[in-house]
Amino acid sequence: MSPAPSLLQCDACQTVLGGEVVNTPAPVACPSCGTSLQVEVFPAFFRPAAPAAPVAAPLLTAEDAGCFFHPAKKAAVPCGHCGRFLCATCDLELAPGRHLCPDCVDKTLAPTTTGDHGNPLRRELETERVFFDKLSFFLVAAPLAIFPLAGLTMFTAPAALVLAAAAWRQPARSLVPRSRAWLLWAIVLAALCLAGWVAFWYYFASTLWPIILHAGEAQSRRRSF
Repeated sequence: MSPAPSLLQCDACQTVLGGEVVNTPAPVACPSCGTSLQVEVFPAFFRPAAPAAPVAAPLLTAEDAGCFFHPAKKAAVPCGHCGRFLCATCDLELAPGRHLCPDCVDKTLAPTTTGDHGNPLRRELETERVFFDKLSFFLVAAPLAIFPLAGLTMFTAPAALVLAAAAWRQPARSLVPRSRAWLLWAIVLAALCLAGWVAFWYYFASTLWPIILHAGEAQSRRRSF
């Protein structure tokens, strides 16, 4: 690919240079006057110019409806919440067929003291999300990592198992693709903890508790003599 005409010229004779003298490992002679040249340019120099960006929104004509925020521009769609006509610049398309105006988005995302969390638009424009897969994993893994707190898994393991099972049934809503690896680890760890606790209580009830009862009865008999 050759560079654009007249952009590369020989300093001595002003002859337009072709791509064969560009980015060579050693100096080369000008094809016209023989002057030694070494021309180095970035690869972007050879790329064709990008086409001009289209106009964001067409201008309004006599028979068209105008944008609420830009009256001189042609309306493209109505806001799905307030019904105002919007041009292509003001249209905020959240999903296919779901269009909102900037005013509705700003008012919905603005801090509120009325506790208006039941607003369906506010739920649709949520700005944060709890990853229940990681929450369920750390709910059972954190007590195991801190050994003195391992006894808490008797309570956290069932909670993590229920949370992981509920999160497994829900459709993936994250904008970032996520696997179910955290949920699988949470379920496996919680199941192992529960199995360990069941085995412990079974051993306690079948072996340790009778020994404790027998020792208590023996001590009471010795006191009676």
